[in-house]
Formats: sequence, structure tokens, C-alpha cells
Amino acid sequence: MSIQQANENLTQEVIKLYFLAQTTAEQKQIIKGNIIRTGRIANITKIQVENGIKKQVDYDRISVALENLRTQFDNTEALHQQQLNMVKYLLEIPTEQQIALTDSVSMPLLDCNPAIISDFSEHIDVQILNQEKDIAKLKGKAIKSEYLPTLSFTGQFTYQGSREHFKDYFNSGSMKK
Repeated sequence: MSIQQANENLTQEVIKLYFLAQTTAEQKQIIKGNIIRTGRIANITKIQVENGIKKQVDYDRISVALENLRTQFDNTEALHQQQLNMVKYLLEIPTEQQIALTDSVSMPLLDCNPAIISDFSEHIDVQILNQEKDIAKLKGKAIKSEYLPTLSFTGQFTYQGSREHFKDYFNSGSMKK
């Protein structure tokens, strides 16, 4: 039961990482486009500064923004690589092997049309809950049985020996002088 749940949890983690890596790849493309546009604006502003239309401060601001975008791109690229490495780790793929995540599927995922599932008894979480319910019932029975009357038997056996005189007290009865 726990192995099956561990497999499901692993699958969910891989799915989360897949979508996270896809989102990060899309962010990289957006930042790359922003770098290209900001680079064009920086070139135009540089020409305008040389012609006296704009001030050097304007060009410096755009240059700083461009550097910030490049840093953001580098950070996003490193994050994307970490996410891919985590996917490799979870799927036990060697780290030197290259993988590429796509947003399209080339093979059919379902052989038939999905039907509305109304029987969840085979789902691992439902099975675990049913086992926990059974355990709780057994614990309840154990607690109730503590209040049942009990029958206990105790016994005691004693032996007492007496002597007529104290001086013979430590002598056994079989030894007479």
C-alpha cells in the first residue's frame, strides 16, 4: 500500500516539476525577447545621446535595465537547469544525459475514452482511509473491553509450625536427642 502511494507521490512530483520547468522555459523566452527590445532601445538612446537629443543619464538607466535583464536571464537559465536536473534525479536518468521537455505528446495517452469514474475503491488514498477506519474500530473495541467485568482468582498457602519450647525451635522434628 505504501509503495503504491510512494509511486503516486513520485509521479505527482515529476508532474509538478515538469510544469514548473515548462513555465521557467517560457519565462526565459520572454526575458530573451525583453533583452532584444531593450538592446534596440539602448542603441537608439545611444545615438540620440550622441546627437544631443537625450541625456547620458537616460542611456545609463537603459543600460542598467539591460544588465538587470541579462542577470535575470542567467538566473532563470540556472533555475531551469536545476529543475531539469531534479527531473533527472527523480526519474533516475544519468545527469550527463540531455533531456528536452516538450509541450506536445507524440503517443496516445489513453487507449479509450475516459469514463466517469464513480467507484473510487481502488484509489490508494481511499484504501488507506479504509485501513485507518478499521484500525480505529479495533482500538474502539479494545477501549470498550477495558470496561468489561473481570474475574480474578487469588490464592494463598501458608504453613505454620509450632514448638513447645523455644530452645527446640530451630531443630527439626525428625532429629531428637
